[in-house]
Amino acid sequence: MASNPTVTITLVQAMQITFARAQKTNRTQQIELDPNLYARVSVAQTKRRFLLFRLEGLPEEQLGQDLAQALGFEQYSLEWFEGNSVRSLVVQED
Repeated sequence: MASNPTVTITLVQAMQITFARAQKTNRTQQIELDPNLYARVSVAQTKRRFLLFRLEGLPEEQLGQDLAQALGFEQYSLEWFEGNSVRSLVVQED
């Protein structure tokens, strides 16, 4: 049985692919960035937004800022969202 080849992409490329899929399907997408770090990605009209969350601990604000800049967010806001089980960092284009 042949297996799929391994492909290595950057974190920014993975997020760009996820944003494209969110826009195409008009649905929020979730991506695992590492075993304890996830992003939920959505696109409303032309505004992109992502939530970073960890199952244990909190995501770092600097990571949200770095990703926003790498993804070309010209102006963006950071805020915290308190869910039932995790606290998420919300990064949204203004």
